[in-house]
Amino acid sequence: MAKQNDPIVEQFVQQDNSTENLAVVIILKDDCKTVDISQLCSLEETDEPKYHLKEIKQITGKFCKGTLKKLIDHPIVKHVHHDYEVHINLNIATVAIGAKNANNRHNLTGNGVTVAVIDSGIYRHYDLIYPTNRIIGFRDFVNGRTVPYDDNGHGTHVAGAIAGNGAARADILA
Repeated sequence: MAKQNDPIVEQFVQQDNSTENLAVVIILKDDCKTVDISQLCSLEETDEPKYHLKEIKQITGKFCKGTLKKLIDHPIVKHVHHDYEVHINLNIATVAIGAKNANNRHNLTGNGVTVAVIDSGIYRHYDLIYPTNRIIGFRDFVNGRTVPYDDNGHGTHVAGAIAGNGAARADILA
């Protein structure tokens, strides 16, 4: 099966005059044994690897055209996607669902609320455990494991939307 890379990445590596780096997310195959980019290919001086996300087998950073070509062709690389900045528009969503009105009228804060998430699992992500651990229970109905883990990532995503506090934001940790 041919790799389905992001069209922006494909276009970038085909440009003849590209001297800049492109921000990308490199998704590795599930059976890969490393998340160290230096073991996948040699880097150019201008390349800027940023994060080696071991848990989800991804690497992020800004790379030149030559390095991206090598990574796209590497057998352990599943996909390469353009990593672009995303902005949320809570100024629209908050008004649309009447959140401020509900909070003001009923003094809704979320304190004292417990939510069960039945999903793919939950990873002990910094946003969920710092400064206090908000994962108060875990049950694995498939493998019977007793320590929280998430072999898919979806459950952690859902739990993050419910109870994440943004503690791992790059601008906070810097």
